[in-house]
Amino acid sequence: METVFFDEKTIRTFLRLYGRGSKSKDYEFLVAIILNRFFTDIWNKPCIIGFKLKNKYAYSLSRKESTNIIKIANILKKQIDEDDPIDLIVAPGTIGSITYRIKKGIGFQLKRFGTNSDKSDTNFLIEYLNNLYKKYAKTNASLFLILDTGKRINFKKIQKYFPIKNFPFERVMFMAVSEKQLIIGEFWPNLGMNKYNPKKFLKV
Repeated sequence: METVFFDEKTIRTFLRLYGRGSKSKDYEFLVAIILNRFFTDIWNKPCIIGFKLKNKYAYSLSRKESTNIIKIANILKKQIDEDDPIDLIVAPGTIGSITYRIKKGIGFQLKRFGTNSDKSDTNFLIEYLNNLYKKYAKTNASLFLILDTGKRINFKKIQKYFPIKNFPFERVMFMAVSEKQLIIGEFWPNLGMNKYNPKKFLKV
């Protein structure tokens, strides 16, 4: 299976022209932009965004092609493998065209938590994390949770009851957004978070 990489500008152009809003599957592209900006800031170097292709499309394009937004839109809407445990990859580097070169970076499985208001507190999150080993095989990817809940999450309690032995992902990161701040952090294996101005990260 191959990974196709794009720069952030290309993803932003796609969303402006073809985006269906954050309530659709496009939220994955929005999160990709946020993670790209986050790691550009953390690593102090530009980053690019990768997506796994369905096997039948892996060799349908040449190894390096000029950026054509119509072709890119077709890739992003129809050719991404949504059944892979890795939803996207953020890797250090720059790019001027579509590329399939293997890049070192971090793979992410994206999950929304809290859309069901009755099951969105700390205890339900602990239960959710403890059962992920039943759904996913061991991977070197990171789990990235988009916390869409108005309830306060006790991250220290999560660490205390975390299923380290059976957990399929290498680490768990999260994102929480309010009108005043955007928080991106990690609660396993280490606990920490960074706070940002939402305008810096959410502007597409």
